Amino acid sequence: MKKRSIIIVMLTIAILIALAVSAAASTGVVTASWINFREAPSLNATVINVYKRGTQVEVLSEQADGWYQVKVGDKVGYMFAKYIDLPAALNFKPGKANITGDGVRLRSGASLSSGVITYLYKTDSVQALALEGEWYKVDYNGRVGYVFGKYVKLLPQEAQPAPSTEPAPSTTPEPEPSTTPEPEPSTTPEPSTTPEPEPGATPEPEPSATPEPDPSTTPEPGEAETGMTVGEKIVEDALTYLGYPYKYAGSDENGFDCSGFTYFMFYKKYGFENFNRTASSQWKNGTQVAKSDLKLGDLVFFSSNYSSSIEHVGIYVGNDQFIHSSSAKGSVIISNMNDWYYSTYYYGAIRVPGTELPYAPTPAAEQTQP
Repeated sequence: MKKRSIIIVMLTIAILIALAVSAAASTGVVTASWINFREAPSLNATVINVYKRGTQVEVLSEQADGWYQVKVGDKVGYMFAKYIDLPAALNFKPGKANITGDGVRLRSGASLSSGVITYLYKTDSVQALALEGEWYKVDYNGRVGYVFGKYVKLLPQEAQPAPSTEPAPSTTPEPEPSTTPEPEPSTTPEPSTTPEPEPGATPEPEPSATPEPDPSTTPEPGEAETGMTVGEKIVEDALTYLGYPYKYAGSDENGFDCSGFTYFMFYKKYGFENFNRTASSQWKNGTQVAKSDLKLGDLVFFSSNYSSSIEHVGIYVGNDQFIHSSSAKGSVIISNMNDWYYSTYYYGAIRVPGTELPYAPTPAAEQTQP
């Protein structure tokens, strides 16, 4: 009888603890470009998955040494707390906001493939109505649409005027979409049929692989374009294409083959002139570097027959990892260079001239919506 009472007490305590954790759970949003989801609150713990900026996670508890215990889907693990923003998504309140870029698109939906209603500028303000993932639903002088979150700055609630039933007249003439050129360079196509990967849709890493460097080395939002080399910037940008489909002979956002992905990043997005299209010819686009001297943004090559051809290429992202478009996995993924296949058939690496220089975005790049 005594033993039964003890079991009942223990079950009651366990239920109360579970209820307390559930009650304390809140929604957080990943603010780093990408973040590791680990089995334990340690940089040495196994990585379960990798998630991009804007992914929503359920924060269960705060751990020691700057970690959160979080739940993504049906899996519980740990993320670096510094890169999880709780109040922005959890406590969002409709209110006035400013636009932080020029030529920012007001779209008909929360997607890069949605139609453009009009263009917004730094002189414009909007009424933020809702937060949907990485997008804000806003009202711009009676036109309701969506703006990418990076270009919306919410004003403090105390600084906002009382809501008005009549939209304030705009003092800045609104350019018509038909007469306003696209902010981005014409060589960089905007995604048309392939949307951005949904949060959590990043392919599971191979069990033996440890994904890209920990968030402790990832620049925080707002710092990404400060103190970076061109190679580091290319890596940061390339990581946003995780999950995009593999497509034979593809070199745009509808799909890439391996050299099509590197060609897209270096030539189409970052303007490296005379950058070759095939893997074997891209080997001639730079200076060879030792495996021990690899830097972010270097190109790594693989060949199973060494003497006659190069068969595969990717971009080095640090910690013996590289990002590439994999025909075997059917998408852009991150792989470990120490895995048997890649260590066995490693051909070499090159550094493209200019990737080691400091990154200095042009005004057009700063104004371009992703």
